[in-house]
Amino acid sequence: MSFRKVTILGSGAWAFALSQALKGVEVAMYSIEKEVIDSIRQHNKHPRFPIVAIQTKIDIHDELYHAIKDSDLLIESVTSQGFKPVIQALKELNCKTPILITSKGINDQGKTLFETALEMGLKDLAVLSGATFADEVLAKMTTCATIASLDLDLAKKISAVFNQDFFHTENSKEPIACMLGGAMKNIYAILCGLLEGLGYGKNARAALITKAYQEMKQLLHFKGIHSLSLEGYSGLADLILTCSSEKSRNFQCGLNIAHGMSCEDARGSVGMVVEGAFAAKAIYQVIRLPIAEIVYNILYEGYSVDQQVRKIF
Repeated sequence: MSFRKVTILGSGAWAFALSQALKGVEVAMYSIEKEVIDSIRQHNKHPRFPIVAIQTKIDIHDELYHAIKDSDLLIESVTSQGFKPVIQALKELNCKTPILITSKGINDQGKTLFETALEMGLKDLAVLSGATFADEVLAKMTTCATIASLDLDLAKKISAVFNQDFFHTENSKEPIACMLGGAMKNIYAILCGLLEGLGYGKNARAALITKAYQEMKQLLHFKGIHSLSLEGYSGLADLILTCSSEKSRNFQCGLNIAHGMSCEDARGSVGMVVEGAFAAKAIYQVIRLPIAEIVYNILYEGYSVDQQVRKIF
């Protein structure tokens, strides 16, 4: 049986991009942003992308119950901080619909959002992660992502709802590894932005990305997961993309700090949640990874940026 109706939970840039990457299904969306709701209903536009015409029709709701009614698949796309309240609300509605998690985050016990949802009693879960900038998905540029689930058949079934003309997916049975890769790369992207702003060259960035990849493998080993799980779109590809582009809000945050902004102002200047800042703090509580710890020290302990960055090499 195939999915007929898909509901996106969230209405940010990534949620909107995902809504336009679906094919052959009805699309609903749940939003708490009045500006987004009014813009889509009245103008068939998302306010953050005013020149993008909505090609896949969106039935948008401000009440969760009506948004998920009759849906065959839910695609979660809120911030990592908003994740738990949404999952709790679904649980209170006795939701049994399969959920695809697309947010990237780690809590202060080192657990991914996938593990959090399992602990909250939800089942039929999958995750999506990869080298996926929202604007390129909206432009229907070639994009590759990993869809992972403990139930490989569910992962394959979810893959079928995406427009394979440009949005290509691989499947995996390692959802925790998939989520760890997606969360950790944000930490290292902040550091790559710092290097750029401080005048380090591409040689140094390549070395940092290599060290970051090795450190991600250490974390997987700590979690009892085979490091081969990182050799895919949700691991190495996502790390390279996020650490190499100023379009990454985490990279931009690091760049702004290097240019003299306070850590708080740099995070606020991006205009969206800097997930790497939360991930750096969370992972510090669980395991001390030298490169990730540098980001923590800069963001939360007030350490000298120059001194900390020199520790990388």
